[in-house]
Amino acid sequence: MLGMLGLWGTYFFVHGRSVLEERLKSELRQTAAVAALRIDAETIAGIRDGDTVEAPALRAVTRQLLEIKRTSPLFRSAYIMRRTDDPLTLAFVSDADMLEPFGTLDRNGDGALGEDEQHPFVGERYDIREVPALQSRAFLEPTTDEAFTTDQWGTVMSGYAPVRDTRGKAVAVLGIDMDAQDYLALSQRILSPVAYLLALFSLLSLAGSLVLWIGRRRLEVLEEIERERTALLDLLLHQLGTPIATLRWWLEILHDHKDRHIDDVRRHLEESVARMGGIMTALYDASRFRRKHLASAGFCDVAATVEKVVKEAEQRFTIRRQTVRLDVGHGLLRGRIDAESLAGVMRELLENASSYSADGAAVEVRVHKRQRSVIVEVKDRGCGIPKAEMPRIGERFVRASNALKVKPVGNGLGLYIAKGIIRRAGGSLRIKSAEGKGTTVSFTVAGA
Repeated sequence: MLGMLGLWGTYFFVHGRSVLEERLKSELRQTAAVAALRIDAETIAGIRDGDTVEAPALRAVTRQLLEIKRTSPLFRSAYIMRRTDDPLTLAFVSDADMLEPFGTLDRNGDGALGEDEQHPFVGERYDIREVPALQSRAFLEPTTDEAFTTDQWGTVMSGYAPVRDTRGKAVAVLGIDMDAQDYLALSQRILSPVAYLLALFSLLSLAGSLVLWIGRRRLEVLEEIERERTALLDLLLHQLGTPIATLRWWLEILHDHKDRHIDDVRRHLEESVARMGGIMTALYDASRFRRKHLASAGFCDVAATVEKVVKEAEQRFTIRRQTVRLDVGHGLLRGRIDAESLAGVMRELLENASSYSADGAAVEVRVHKRQRSVIVEVKDRGCGIPKAEMPRIGERFVRASNALKVKPVGNGLGLYIAKGIIRRAGGSLRIKSAEGKGTTVSFTVAGA
């Protein structure tokens, strides 16, 4: 909180100071531009180096500069300079202080004019190496110094504007020096209690928003836990209900008919037990993954493992007159994942592709390498997934709404576990699907 308060205070200080500085520069540019319009370029051309203030042209221009200087108590000086043969040197034409009385120029009251109190003379040279604005821009348009300058006349902010003749040519530049002491004092007061109060209010608002966000997040977590608990109960009731009912039914048949139909009873009992065992295995694997107890990633020949699983699945595809087209890329296709985990992922993806595709459909499996990664794709042309349900596919106990019509028996854990295995191996699994057109599931593992 103290750090945030300090940052906000610093922001207000820097921003406020920059605003004041820009406003000061804008006023100086406008003042210099208006003042330059009052200066007659032909009169300036009549002023020669060494002229005294008694010269009519010099006296007329100097009187105008003195009037400009006295328009504001903050103006320290007003002067006119023109170019010389040296591009980094300008020459003074006139200065408002030429007509100021001795008492005004003697700022320290010691009865003598020091070096910093004397006004420049006509033709006196001024080095502009440290004043970029006077090197070119001041002869083109009204401008100011980029920062405060300190010289023998004090710390000032200077503004400039070109003095043009009737043809629009800049024959000289008018300069106005503004005392910067008041500005500097004002800028130091910007970091006021009001700024601190604004920063504190903003900080409290931020803290309140953070507390609300944390509260909402905790509610979301609790809601997610409740959803998972409800989904698990629904799964157990739905998935275990059928095999339990089957067991009861065949037990009654066994009781009524003694030794009759013993083969059918045995077969259905085995199917029911296998189904319940599959459900328990899926729940156990999901629990192990949730607790991060799955085996760490090893290395395997991805192409060989995928080919082996595809060959094992051919019988299942043959029953439904489905085909699997395998496309394996060239080169060594080893990946950072153990063969057993990869085989489990492939079995899940192939089973889904077969289950959600029509009889006689084709499933495509492709293995290829891209840069340093091995990519496996399983593509079917089955029922697809509704677009609105795509973000949640791959979560625990989540199945697409249309999947229930095609495959009533399912627990929504297979893809969740497969996705977790790939992530634990350092890869990623992506699903691309369109309802009624099919689904492509691809995963990437780091190459070995």
